[in-house]
Amino acid sequence: MIKDSFFKDLAPVEAEMIRDYVLHEMCPELEGTANAENLNRSVKRCAHCGSERIIRYGYNNKTQRFECKNCGRTFSSTTGTMFYASNTDFETWSAFIDCEVKGLTLSEEAYTIHKSRTTCFNMRQKLYKAAEKVQRNVLLKGDVEMDCTFLPINFKGTKPSNMIRRSKRRGKHKRAIHKTKTENKEPQLCIYTALDEDDNIVFRAANCGGERESTYMKYDKFIDKKACIIGDRGVQLRNYIRKTNRPSDLIPVDEKDRLIFTTENGNSLARVNEMHSELKKEWRYRHGISVRHIQGYIDWLVYLKNLKYQVEGMYRKHRAYIDLMAEKVPFINRLICRLPFPVDVNEVYGEKYNGIYAFS
Repeated sequence: MIKDSFFKDLAPVEAEMIRDYVLHEMCPELEGTANAENLNRSVKRCAHCGSERIIRYGYNNKTQRFECKNCGRTFSSTTGTMFYASNTDFETWSAFIDCEVKGLTLSEEAYTIHKSRTTCFNMRQKLYKAAEKVQRNVLLKGDVEMDCTFLPINFKGTKPSNMIRRSKRRGKHKRAIHKTKTENKEPQLCIYTALDEDDNIVFRAANCGGERESTYMKYDKFIDKKACIIGDRGVQLRNYIRKTNRPSDLIPVDEKDRLIFTTENGNSLARVNEMHSELKKEWRYRHGISVRHIQGYIDWLVYLKNLKYQVEGMYRKHRAYIDLMAEKVPFINRLICRLPFPVDVNEVYGEKYNGIYAFS
């Protein structure tokens, strides 16, 4: 085995020569390599029923097929992953993931990988869906910072015929035209956030409307029973703590209306507020994010944050590819714009626009 000292003693020209030899002589040509070639070794179960009774079942367009002896169905190594029904090769996917790690826009990504903006958008949603693994089976322990933030409800990409509310008017007199005496302030999307000492995080699009006790109860399964809740003195959070009998350390309310940011024990919500700031910065950078896809952007934000802690910049795209290539993505391109909303939007718009204020 080659020791690290061997590479440290090399001259720059010698290191470059070894790198070129490895890339061009020992490794196969990467151009046109299919994603299935990276996944073939990881196939151990049926993609449909999960049985381990599988056999090789020939090739289709140079792609290895498998047959399940339990359910009788055939599949390939890309079935159910973000590469399924995609003609994009490994090299292009790798370049696209590198663009996502760097935070480029769709137009910049389309120019970089020589694909259309629509293709890049579809690839992005598949990648973000695979990234939801970062919040799967999370259990927060110790001191847990907990709070909610709010974003405007956005319906980008929704056809006018499918809009659940009136389309917003743009222009100089938009407020006077859009608002009526019977209409209240537009509802917002509530984002639940909980973060522990080890940077494990639960970051979810919770509901439409205000902060609720049911929001905290919904994600109580991710919190260890002995965890201490750090938060503000919001009514809904206090009700949740009282019902669950959890230890807590809440930020006090000053009688003279002075701002207080720390608890009596010196704890604060600084890290949770940092996550909220990053999400809102991303929302502004994207000129709004559809509520249909908002959870995917949140999952990618969390995954990217963890990735930057663990891996150096030049290796992040490779680590992301390896981490996410086998994750299940249960939709194909034509279904992306028909995905269900992660929250129930009818609870805030149904009565408002389908009742006495229905479209005339």
